[in-house]
Amino acid sequence: YEEFLSTLRQGLDNSNCRICCNYLRSALTGFEMTGLWKFHPLFFVLKLYGGHFSPILGMVEQDDKEEKDNPFIAIFDTNHKYNGAYFVPCR
Repeated sequence: YEEFLSTLRQGLDNSNCRICCNYLRSALTGFEMTGLWKFHPLFFVLKLYGGHFSPILGMVEQDDKEEKDNPFIAIFDTNHKYNGAYFVPCR
């Protein structure tokens, strides 16, 4: 984890570097049930195991000594339906 955090900080400090992450949008926004897909078992599998790529905008370090190694990461969701940016703990 420390190596990941160090690499992330270095990448965010470099103006020539862009970082994106693959995450489960359903973990942040919940399941969106639309159409007939909501009745198909494959829908749940895709929502649980399908990732979504979005750019990391930045990092906000925490002042608390206990949480110093768990900064908040700003992730920009490129799909306008999901409210833009999220702040999530790095761990």
